[in-house]
Amino acid sequence: MIDLNMPPQLVDANPNMAFSEGPILRSVDELMQGDVPSETVHAISGCEVVFANYALLQHDFPCLQTERLEQAHPELTHLTGRAKQLMIEQRIDEWLIRHTCYVSDNQAHQDIVNTAIPLTGETVEAYRPALYGRALVFSLKNNYEGLGLDTALLAPEGDGLLDVKGTGLEAGKQHRYYDHGNGLLTLAEAFIEYLNQQLIEAIFRHSGSHFETLPTYALIKLGFDVKNTGGIAGPAGLLVRRAQRRPENPGGLPVYKSDMQLLHLEVELLLRRYGVTSTTYVTTVKLWADPDSGRMRLSYGDKEVHNLSDDQIKNLKEVSHFDGDPMTFEGVNIQHTREFGRDPWRAVLIDFGTFRVLEKFTNPILSLVMDKLMRWGGSIWPDFDAYQQPDPRLSVPFDVWGDETEFWGFSTRLRHTKQGILCDGVASAFRKGELSRQDVMNILHAFLSTATSRWG
Repeated sequence: MIDLNMPPQLVDANPNMAFSEGPILRSVDELMQGDVPSETVHAISGCEVVFANYALLQHDFPCLQTERLEQAHPELTHLTGRAKQLMIEQRIDEWLIRHTCYVSDNQAHQDIVNTAIPLTGETVEAYRPALYGRALVFSLKNNYEGLGLDTALLAPEGDGLLDVKGTGLEAGKQHRYYDHGNGLLTLAEAFIEYLNQQLIEAIFRHSGSHFETLPTYALIKLGFDVKNTGGIAGPAGLLVRRAQRRPENPGGLPVYKSDMQLLHLEVELLLRRYGVTSTTYVTTVKLWADPDSGRMRLSYGDKEVHNLSDDQIKNLKEVSHFDGDPMTFEGVNIQHTREFGRDPWRAVLIDFGTFRVLEKFTNPILSLVMDKLMRWGGSIWPDFDAYQQPDPRLSVPFDVWGDETEFWGFSTRLRHTKQGILCDGVASAFRKGELSRQDVMNILHAFLSTATSRWG
């Protein structure tokens, strides 16, 4: 039985310890992405904040600090104590919904991958940097002007940015059910990303490293459902996070033998001490021999690669030490902001949806780079000294975070890990009104607390 009153142990609510101090970007130009195109997006009705990091939001957005909120909402000046704090949180919730709950025009006018989206009729302009897929960046100045709000409330900072994941595909893109092709994020996926971000932040703090994670501003349930080929996949959600500069390299991949390549390996090997890995099927390379010709065949991300020349096949056979038996290489999938360095190694990680917990690692680690055939930047084999297995004194308990079909009273056909099952079940129960938002966060934080049970 879950204790729903268990206090949160890993919630990122302390700006001095639990989230990166910055940089705090104020304008689209500060993204340093060149000419970032804007697009018209549509406001959604029926949205509900599930979680908001109020301390972080007030830290990053001066317009949300108590004194400024009192200017915008004079009724706050007559309240004190807990009543005042609850009213401040309510005003911040309203602000979050007002400035983040939108979908792209392409998403709003179809019901292939989602149920009908309830729109308010309001629109604003948002920005989609290159390779942003299902996320948009919102400028507060644009929002205030588009919604007819008083931009003087933003002074003296004048602007601010919100990075929102789950906002729909850009114009011209075709909707697909899988591989992020629906343009959306289920609420369960938002929960998974939040849990992983909090887990990895806790690992970084416990290890004494200089790595950090990009903090989460809020998790929001939208007023419609996401579909898949089997029907309803769950309620749609948004992940609201701090705006960030993405690396200049395409897709965030490093150059061979660069500091960035070494950084990715440093992070991956550190996480593996705790039983966590960034590797996923999307970055996995598999090699096998054709049963008829004996020629080496290979796949990347479960998609077979064709049309390689004989010289390229020969090169890959050499670097992989392929001997005819099936082989699997797990590609490192570390993503981070543009700001990173060494001596000491430091970076702010982003995108946490695919991190996994394993009991033991068995396959070679593949270092992915942008300037080599098949992104092959070198491998670390299980018998190498550098290969890292989970430390039993530190590892996240696999019996709580690993593979399963039913967990804590929830079961699902959509997920295959206890974490995923829990998040699907909690999201569904919240949509049905069976759990309050406080219940939801108490369950998620109780689950997070299990990750640190071996740290002493």
